[in-house]
Formats: sequence, C-alpha cells, structure tokens
Amino acid sequence: MLPGEKRRLAYEARQKDGWKQAAAHYIPFYWAYYAVSRRTITPSLYQLGAEFIVAIITAMLLIWGGLITDQEAKSLFEEPLILVWISVTTLMGLMGTKLGIDRAREAARMALKTEDQSPAD
Repeated sequence: MLPGEKRRLAYEARQKDGWKQAAAHYIPFYWAYYAVSRRTITPSLYQLGAEFIVAIITAMLLIWGGLITDQEAKSLFEEPLILVWISVTTLMGLMGTKLGIDRAREAARMALKTEDQSPAD
C-alpha cells in the first residue's frame, strides 16, 4: 500500500467518527490508537485543553476567590463536591474531544476534496 493510500484511508475513516469515538477516548490508550489510525492528534489536544480550562477555572474560583481555605482544601476530597467536579471535567473533556473529532473530520473532508479535484499523475 502506498503512503498516499494510507493517508486517504485514514481521512475516510475520520468521516465516520462521532460520539462513540469521543467517549472511547476515556478507555486507556485508545487516544494513541486513534491518533495513529486516523493520523490526527486534534481530538486528544482538544480533550486536554478542555480539561485544563476546567482545572484553571476551578482553581480561580476556589482559591483566588477566597471560597476555600487551606483546611477546606484538605477535606475537599471527602465532600460530594469532588463528584460534581469530576463529572464536569469528564463532560467538558468529552465535549472537547467531540469538537476535536469534528474539526479533524472537516480537515480530512477538505483534504479529500482537494485530492479528488487534483489531476491524476
């Protein structure tokens, strides 16, 4: 198989991706399989970015906003609040992954369109 054919197959595979692949990014090492098989790291980067933003916003609200003290921070993991935080982080990561998949799919669609319009050698 020629290198161009592998790239085309990866681009075509991206066209079928959706929420199922986004949710699968929470399976250990699926992100690596996805990156290699689809030739894109965009969904993983969007997932990490979304989760990082949640962490930064949480830190700003709790620490800088004076909503939490050092003693409260130590007992935070004993509170139901941590379950809410984990749920929000997971949901935002999932949405970020889906957005990354959509962007990668669009880029692949444009590449396939350009490839189809170019004259054959």
